[in-house]
Amino acid sequence: MRHDDDEDDEDDDDDEVDDEPKKVDKLLSKELLKLSFKDRNDYQEEIHGVKCLAPDENPELIERSLYYLAIEINNAITIPVSEKNAYLRAVQELEPITRQRSYVHSKEFRLRFLRCEMWNPKSAALRIIKFLNLALDLFGEAALWRPITLSDFTSVERRDLRKARYQLLPQRASGTGRLVFCIIPDESLIQIPSATRNKIMMYIIWVIGSDVDAQRKGFVIVCWFDSLSFSKIVSNGLKKLQGSFQLRHGSGPNAVSNLNLLSLRISAIHLCIPRNALYFYKIMRSIITLKIGSHNILLYFKFHLGTSIELRYILQGYGIATDHIPMTYTGTVKDVYWRQWMRSRIMIEENERNNTNLDMINAEAPYLTDILFKAGHPFTNHPGNIYLINLIQAKVTQQYKVNNNSTTTNTNTKQSMKTKTLISDIIDDIQHTNKVRVLNWNTKSKDNYGRWEHLLSSNSKDQKLIFSKIEWLFRVHRKSYTKKKETSQNNRKERCDNMNSASDVPLLQVTSSTSTFVSPPCARISDRRSTTIDQNGGTFLFQKQDGSGSGNCSSCCKSSNNNTTTTKKEHHQQGRLNELSLHQRDHDRNNYDNNNNHYSSDFFGMKFNTL
Repeated sequence: MRHDDDEDDEDDDDDEVDDEPKKVDKLLSKELLKLSFKDRNDYQEEIHGVKCLAPDENPELIERSLYYLAIEINNAITIPVSEKNAYLRAVQELEPITRQRSYVHSKEFRLRFLRCEMWNPKSAALRIIKFLNLALDLFGEAALWRPITLSDFTSVERRDLRKARYQLLPQRASGTGRLVFCIIPDESLIQIPSATRNKIMMYIIWVIGSDVDAQRKGFVIVCWFDSLSFSKIVSNGLKKLQGSFQLRHGSGPNAVSNLNLLSLRISAIHLCIPRNALYFYKIMRSIITLKIGSHNILLYFKFHLGTSIELRYILQGYGIATDHIPMTYTGTVKDVYWRQWMRSRIMIEENERNNTNLDMINAEAPYLTDILFKAGHPFTNHPGNIYLINLIQAKVTQQYKVNNNSTTTNTNTKQSMKTKTLISDIIDDIQHTNKVRVLNWNTKSKDNYGRWEHLLSSNSKDQKLIFSKIEWLFRVHRKSYTKKKETSQNNRKERCDNMNSASDVPLLQVTSSTSTFVSPPCARISDRRSTTIDQNGGTFLFQKQDGSGSGNCSSCCKSSNNNTTTTKKEHHQQGRLNELSLHQRDHDRNNYDNNNNHYSSDFFGMKFNTL
């Protein structure tokens, strides 16, 4: 009987879902109608990574927002004292016990929530209070006086974390350079308790928010449903499926929305669903839309339906690097990058506890402006590496012009064009003028996974490594540029030699048994081709005013025809063979012009003067 009741409940849920599409469309339309045309366009541009809606920051905006945020948090009218349980506990109880000031008072903590709420002090105060209440419920009192870490997870929860169903992609999205957070909702994810899922989500989003650039631009969520494991998800029943996307934590009046897990602004959410799951596509769209309700986060949702390849192409249109999607075409979850990320986080948190320098390590994805060095990976499409190549090519061109300019006798100029001097200029431009970071992939680590290390300008060892990397690139591009220039010069010289050899050929004489024919001046001064076209039908494009349809000069051709037995065809061939140099043609043309031997031609009513 119990089993039958469960089946009846699932059937009722299915009927309810069938009636929900109209409600979903109505709710989405309502949210869109609240916005102007410009606002709707701005939202779409931010989803595509073309634009960032966050306002420009300045010291005045920061100080004013922090001042009003402090007022809103302490305002008992805006936020009742009964809702500030976690905040008051962190300030009044834990600070005297731990003898240290809670991190909730830090400027960095409050700026994170101000950026999340687009510098709205009232909304930021509400988010801080709700975030601390949820953090206290999930992680305990430790989350009230210091940031949450991996040490706050139990061994069982760490095992669930290592399933890699929540992953931060190692490459940022193109455009504004946002971080991408990928969720793989398969059977393994559903088996993880909801409280553990919330803890994992809260921790990863907190780590992402440690990057100030991510606080400003937000981050992207990609929810990737695999077609092979999809049937197992549906077989678990609609209720369990809805529970895996539960958007509230707890029960009863004390339940809080899971949107309070977010200490960071979302700039796009992509739900990628297989094409063979159209019904599930409608279910997911209804569940997520109705549970979120009237909230501006609905404007950032994008539902995609297609095969695995089609979905990857769709995500590429939003600037997401699909090569790093942690799912193979056969449905296997890839966890290599995730293990690298977890080992880096352990190292960073240990260094934070020991107060050691963290500048040498970059755990998350590099910025688009960073210059990357990794053996076997040139990163030719990375914007930072493109900037470096352009600098090197400009210096190579400058050096080549100075060294091959015979008029350059200034020793100081040639001294400044030495390779080492130019490389030093490139490094100075990178590190001091534009302040671009240089990252090197270090695989010589105990865990054999490798990580990105920040090469510092203050470290002599790092400077030598940067110099050697750029020097090798400089020599490669100089060799390529020199070879290209030499090839171009050789081709130009070969063309000039061919023209000079053609100008040295003497006038060709055609000797017959009766007379000798020398080509007339019109053949010598003619260009490469005759402008006259003879047709068998007796019609000519050019017709001379003297009545002749031939393109030959009448004076010379008539005189020559009286003294030779050569045919007209031989005469034209003779004229084409006698190509003279430019100087000789000009000289003959001038001499010929002095005799006033000009002829006019008619072409469809237009007259032309020909030589």
